[in-house]
Amino acid sequence: MKAAPKYQPVALAKLYTLLASQQTSMNTQFAFEPILENIAMETAEASDVIRIEVKLFGKFEVAINDQAVNRWPSRKAKYLLAYLMYHHKRPQSRDVLIEKFWPHSTQESGRNSLNVAIHAIRKACKEVNPEHAYITYRNEYYHLDAELEIYTDVDHFQNSCAMARQMGELGDEEQMIEYLEHAREQCQEDFLEDNLYESWTSNIRAHCREKRLSILEQLSEYYSVHGELERSIDLYKAVLELDNCREDIHRRLMEVYLSVGKRTLAIRQFCQCREVLKEELGIEPEMETVQLFEQMKSQKKSDNFPT
Repeated sequence: MKAAPKYQPVALAKLYTLLASQQTSMNTQFAFEPILENIAMETAEASDVIRIEVKLFGKFEVAINDQAVNRWPSRKAKYLLAYLMYHHKRPQSRDVLIEKFWPHSTQESGRNSLNVAIHAIRKACKEVNPEHAYITYRNEYYHLDAELEIYTDVDHFQNSCAMARQMGELGDEEQMIEYLEHAREQCQEDFLEDNLYESWTSNIRAHCREKRLSILEQLSEYYSVHGELERSIDLYKAVLELDNCREDIHRRLMEVYLSVGKRTLAIRQFCQCREVLKEELGIEPEMETVQLFEQMKSQKKSDNFPT
């Protein structure tokens, strides 16, 4: 029997990129196996290729051929590499890097600081695998070595989001939900949450958080409509963990609690909603939310689940 190929994350990333790039309609029963197998074979044959896996959600982590890079000469060098890895598909201008990481330096001082940081990055990577330069410089641009196979969780997340959108446009709801779940699994934390104060991370972090909220809302509504109410409750709670001022989500959670017989929890949710809105925004709940609360109070208590 033919052995099943081992699919490395970088191979899967290639597949996601390939599928996400398709502009025409797709057959959702498309045979993925031959593509996966070819990618796996190509990856296995390219034994001299260095595979770099990068974690940008949560705490920044880098692994070269499954070996973690742990010794960073400086914090600046570490997050300069994070910037280069996030933008790994295109070279970065020397002047732009200086402006982002040493904005108050003179031109000469900034160039020196950048050279020192790049040298520190190369040194940290070479301690794990000395076979490559990792970063090259030509025509005033820094390039990541073309022989590197780079996989980032942000790429995976974005590709899964793109595939979910495409499946939605094709009317394949089941596949859409599967890709949304892949995206949710990949993005459980904020972008570089251990580096909150670098200005370049702020917009990316906010954008990823908005996508994450959208995914959680889509999944919670899907499971609610399809009768998986306990699952939808967990997802609505996850939305509120990211943005507890979302009155519409508080209200949906109240409604789902009522539908599964948890009246007491629904009332508690209203009280939490009212308190959060008052403390955070200085406002009272909308009339729709208040009317739902009044309706709950008038009903006979009939909880079927422990509260």
